[in-house]
Amino acid sequence: MVRSENKGNYLVPGIISIVLLLVYLLFGPKFFLASLALAFGGFLSLINIRIAIYTVTFLYVFLPNSLGLASFFGVGFVYFVRRIFVEKERIKPSIYWGVIGTYFLIILIQTLTSVDIRGSIRDLGIHTVGLLYLFAVYNSIETKTQLNYYVCILSVAVTIVAGIGILQAFTGVEIRAEWLDVQNNPDIAVRVFSVFGNPNTLAEYLVMFSPIAVALFWHTKSLKKKVVYGLAVCLMLACLVLTMSRGGWVGIAMAALVFCILVDKRLLLLSIPLAIGALLFLPDTIINRLLSIGNTADSSNSYRFQIWNVTKEVIKDYPVAGVGFGHLPYKEVFETYIRTMPIFHAHNSFIQTIAEIGFAGFLMFITMLVFFIRYPINILVKQVKYIKEDKYLKYIGVGVASGLIGVFTHGMFENVLYLPKIIFSFWVLVGIGALGIKILDKKTPLLVSHEDQRYKIYRGSEIDG
Repeated sequence: MVRSENKGNYLVPGIISIVLLLVYLLFGPKFFLASLALAFGGFLSLINIRIAIYTVTFLYVFLPNSLGLASFFGVGFVYFVRRIFVEKERIKPSIYWGVIGTYFLIILIQTLTSVDIRGSIRDLGIHTVGLLYLFAVYNSIETKTQLNYYVCILSVAVTIVAGIGILQAFTGVEIRAEWLDVQNNPDIAVRVFSVFGNPNTLAEYLVMFSPIAVALFWHTKSLKKKVVYGLAVCLMLACLVLTMSRGGWVGIAMAALVFCILVDKRLLLLSIPLAIGALLFLPDTIINRLLSIGNTADSSNSYRFQIWNVTKEVIKDYPVAGVGFGHLPYKEVFETYIRTMPIFHAHNSFIQTIAEIGFAGFLMFITMLVFFIRYPINILVKQVKYIKEDKYLKYIGVGVASGLIGVFTHGMFENVLYLPKIIFSFWVLVGIGALGIKILDKKTPLLVSHEDQRYKIYRGSEIDG
């Protein structure tokens, strides 16, 4: 008996192979690898979208920017196409979609009206890909167990990043001149940056996600898990110290303060002996670095002050609409004011945002940030409208709010939403908060009061119906 093969089984792989070959021949190995990552992400999305999400969430920080961009796009685009045009399932609403949509519309307009449209398209594209990924994640992860897998896989990646940074402290890495005022910090021999190109960027990443790892540690009752999560948190904090990023240290201190307030205000009492212990046992190198925060003689501090002063002039000339979305239009305009300071951003997220998209856009940006912080606190942390408190989702909400407040405290000294990996990380953290809210509303019984003071219990599925 002769078995006939279905030629259609070879059609799609054959087409993909030909396309990849053409990409390699026409554009070279870099674009070939990006296309391969895109194809791989799409393949995983077709098999099981959550496998693709977990894989990309773990890998993106280790990949070159082009491959990370391709991977996020692959997951988001394939999911979008399958959901809208193949499965035709209803898109799940989120309390975030309205504010995100409004902000996206603003940055789209600011891209089209930019002084450098091509430069603005770069940042618009990165945020668009991040939002595609967020869309796929929000509509694919449905249960607390799946959310826990997602958060744990992310935490493993953060721990590995921290481990690489700590290893650099022993192997040694070059300190670039713009990273450190050697005259005022003669004892600093290394500033680690792990998989990032800059220690301040690594600090942003660690400040963003360390509170999530602390939340996992705080929630678990298992001694083994506490040891694992505790070691992960210690690695992250140790690596953060070794970045020598003063903004990162201020950011993590603010994140810790917010975490304590949201979990139990009595924890603030522990901060006093911890602060005293730190002052007694921290090396002089770190103490001196902390004391240099307000030192105007420090070259990095004076450099920032100069940038802020010039940026104020830019804002005065472009107060309503800004110069255009993204750091490249800002850089182009800034350097027409002072040609002796080639810069990439304003070293302040808030001043940078005003310069890019004007005061109106800045107000929308701040409104969006408030949404991303307020709702995890009001819904996940307080849980006042639910019958029984879900401690896991509560601590996840604490971690999200603490991470966002911490990283944008750091954003007073750095432009957070600048590099692709940090922009992606921002949307990942926002997505964790949105997922927690969705899962809590869907799975937890609600408490609804009536005029006669009686109460009825509903489940999310009953209300939706």
